[in-house]
Amino acid sequence: MTVTVIVRWEDKGYFPTIVNELTFWYNIIKGFNVDRFVMIPNIADVSDFTWVEQIDTLKNALLTLKLNTKKIFLQPSRRPVENNHTDITTVTSHPIDVCYVLSNENTSHDEYLHLADEVYTIISPTYKEFFGFTALAMVLYDRMIKEGL
Repeated sequence: MTVTVIVRWEDKGYFPTIVNELTFWYNIIKGFNVDRFVMIPNIADVSDFTWVEQIDTLKNALLTLKLNTKKIFLQPSRRPVENNHTDITTVTSHPIDVCYVLSNENTSHDEYLHLADEVYTIISPTYKEFFGFTALAMVLYDRMIKEGL
């Protein structure tokens, strides 16, 4: 079982420093035993954070995944779930080898959705200061409960 998470860095100014942003992610990544954590694009010196990888683009990050890893994009929404998306509350089980992909609060991955095996939609009250960390924690918690981990 391998869990990979790919996340886009937040826009400059949202967090005062890279350390601040990585602190938020660290608790979720370590708490839910994520095997691999990738930030895109490659914009900062993260050599002090051995648990973080950086790759220049989402497309290149996806190319580094093991064969048969299911790519699930997490998308916020304020509207009902679209036809080709899955409401996270209806997921009955999670893939064994999975990569969860999140954008930041100001950037979507809409142009890459065709690369996803599935898109999980999470109804969000707001995109600001809510989606990324909270969405990943929700999905990983759901995974833990449903898979008995």
